Amino acid sequence: MDPGNSSHCRIERKSPCSGKSSALEESDQSIESTVISGLESVAGIFDDLQLLRSFGVISENNVFYRKLNKSGFCSKVWLVSLTLSTRKNASDIISLAVSRSRLKREQAQFMRRPVNSVRKVLNAKVTARIQEINRKLIMTALELVQNLGYLTLTAVDVLAFRLTEKWRRLLERVSSTFAIARVLFSGIPSLLL
Repeated sequence: MDPGNSSHCRIERKSPCSGKSSALEESDQSIESTVISGLESVAGIFDDLQLLRSFGVISENNVFYRKLNKSGFCSKVWLVSLTLSTRKNASDIISLAVSRSRLKREQAQFMRRPVNSVRKVLNAKVTARIQEINRKLIMTALELVQNLGYLTLTAVDVLAFRLTEKWRRLLERVSSTFAIARVLFSGIPSLLL
């Protein structure tokens, strides 16, 4: 038996299996992303209503607000959506931090080597990518804090926890502030760098 042949066979045996598990993972990620996107779209309405209510634009007696919260079903859907979005945000922050760390190491390696035109271009591209990741990290962190605030409020409503009006208002304001900060920072990326 030729050792070269043996390793070649091993590679062939592993390749199809790893390809199938990769395809399954991609399919799971795709389904999860689709479900989260759909729930986030629906939850966007609740976010907007909560923002308007926290600023006093609409009251809890508003017809549209009451119809959405009539059975509590909408709050439960919002709770599930916020839970999945929070999980997704945490996962995104971790993957962005890992990518940023790898790029920082790569950039440090560029800095140790003698400078030439190719390294300058590569360093500029790596720097630009790090800045883009920094911006995404900030946006995702803002979204995470906003989701955690709304998640707490929704959990209090759905699970019937007792929360003083003072704390409820505080959570509403914090979540609303981060929602506004996200909108402002998404329109002005140069402030994030």
